[in-house]
Amino acid sequence: MACLVILAVCANPSDAQTNAKAQILFQRARNKNQSVGSRQAALNDINQALVLEPQNATYWLEKAAIYTRMEEQEQALPCINKSLQYDKKNAAAWEAKGTILMGLSRYKEALEVMNEAVRLDSAPNIRMTHADVLMRINRVNEAETELDEMVRQEPNNPLVRQRRSRVAAVNNHWQKVVDDLTVVIASRNDTGLQLTTALTLRAKAYNKLKQYDRSIADLKRGLKLSPDDRPLHEELLNTYKLSGDKKSAQREKYNLDKLDSDFVP
Repeated sequence: MACLVILAVCANPSDAQTNAKAQILFQRARNKNQSVGSRQAALNDINQALVLEPQNATYWLEKAAIYTRMEEQEQALPCINKSLQYDKKNAAAWEAKGTILMGLSRYKEALEVMNEAVRLDSAPNIRMTHADVLMRINRVNEAETELDEMVRQEPNNPLVRQRRSRVAAVNNHWQKVVDDLTVVIASRNDTGLQLTTALTLRAKAYNKLKQYDRSIADLKRGLKLSPDDRPLHEELLNTYKLSGDKKSAQREKYNLDKLDSDFVP
């Protein structure tokens, strides 16, 4: 009995060292996975971690994440299956598998997987992925209903609002698009492409609602940030035509033609 105790005590430091080394490799892999240029190195690190702890569900999940970011879904799938083999109650792993299956255009399987993910955890990112799958299989009304519930729960979440705006546009629910993109635009602290894209999309929704003055205001705001943005100019021209402002439409057509000629080699 004493010998067994001694053996157990002697084994613990070695196990602890193995776990610590594996954890360092895992964290290093996670950091390297953030950059395109270091993903192969991330894969090498996570493989070393898995040699030390081959039944660690978190490490298999990270390996799947690396392959997914490398757009290697076929290789990511067996990794996520391994992760779920060792931890079937991890909603994040189920959500990752759903994303991988969508990347492989296996939407029916993805929906089954996402149903399980939502059953385990109804976090916003999981429910958004679930809604994405519903969209892919043309169950648009169900996707919008799910996102409606998410908006009720988190009305100021710009990610949820942005996702619903896309679905609402498909269903021609333009006031929802305006409401959602208003939250998205208010959340943007930058002046880059994402902001101008949101302004363009909200302007299109305003046009559908025949609120042309608001559309013009959005498009002019966008053009102040990005004067050479062709989609902004195109939508502004369209808005002037819809509103019956022929003079402004003619002027904007000139601006658009000049923009095109400036880019001719």
